[in-house]
Amino acid sequence: QKQLWEAGLGRDLVLIDYDSYWLSLGFLMGLGVMAGDSIKSFVKRRLNFKPGASIMPWDQIDWVLGGLLFVTIFVTSLPWQVWLYSLLIGFFGHIIVRHCGYWLGINKNKW
Repeated sequence: QKQLWEAGLGRDLVLIDYDSYWLSLGFLMGLGVMAGDSIKSFVKRRLNFKPGASIMPWDQIDWVLGGLLFVTIFVTSLPWQVWLYSLLIGFFGHIIVRHCGYWLGINKNKW
């Protein structure tokens, strides 16, 4: 794989230069995911929602928005398609994983 990458194969498909700041991007994405979830939880507590109560669609996309917003510190030109696909995959992926956890007896609620 490294030889193909060094030969230039696939470089035009990459949106982010991971070679330069992969550690910073990983840190910022993780921090953004946690910040997005924390902000949503803070707002839910201020609005007196019960612990574990779901707010559709914010519970499904808060972490995606946080991660993408923090990554824009380094990558200022993320195409709108990246935002759209990330939100769609995050939203539907969250629902699918929660339902699977419910059916397997891991989660008490589907949401």
